[in-house]
Amino acid sequence: MAMVFTLTSYDVPRQWTALTDARGQRLFGPCAMTYAAEPDGPGASRIVCRLAAAAGGMRTLRAHALAWGDLVMMRKQLRTLRDLAERDARTAGPDAPAPTS
Repeated sequence: MAMVFTLTSYDVPRQWTALTDARGQRLFGPCAMTYAAEPDGPGASRIVCRLAAAAGGMRTLRAHALAWGDLVMMRKQLRTLRDLAERDARTAGPDAPAPTS
């Protein structure tokens, strides 16, 4: 699989952000993507993905196409992350200490 994003920042276990690399910019234009874990009540969290793309002229059309096309991939990625987090929570058990950064 060819990569189109370069990791630019992260805060384990809270978030990571990536920007399109040269190949990604040729395909999609300048874009940034962030996955973040956000609190969602006591002992719960949710994973949110934000995609920001440059607008203006053809870039706007390309950004809309990217957003709809990426929806399927993003859904799969979020479901995989959810499954891994739930697996790790079951393995750790209820008495395990919370992860620290």
